[in-house]
Amino acid sequence: MIEILDKEDRQKKARSGRKSKICIEDRLLMALEYIREYRTYFHIGQNYGVSESNCFKIIKWIEETLPKFCVTWKKRAVEESMKF
Repeated sequence: MIEILDKEDRQKKARSGRKSKICIEDRLLMALEYIREYRTYFHIGQNYGVSESNCFKIIKWIEETLPKFCVTWKKRAVEESMKF
């Protein structure tokens, strides 16, 4: 998952923008905390030292990017099961 997110992050940052204050692992953990606990963006943002709006943007980006990981994982699993 980290590899997929890191690749997407590099593609996004290649166009423009500044580097994030939070490493990719912490951004993933932030999204997983939100998905599991449904804490508010405000409280998650306070834990990681970012604003509520930045927390929302990070979690939204992770949620949009993660399905790409799931699709490739399923595809790989199917291909491996087809090998005899």
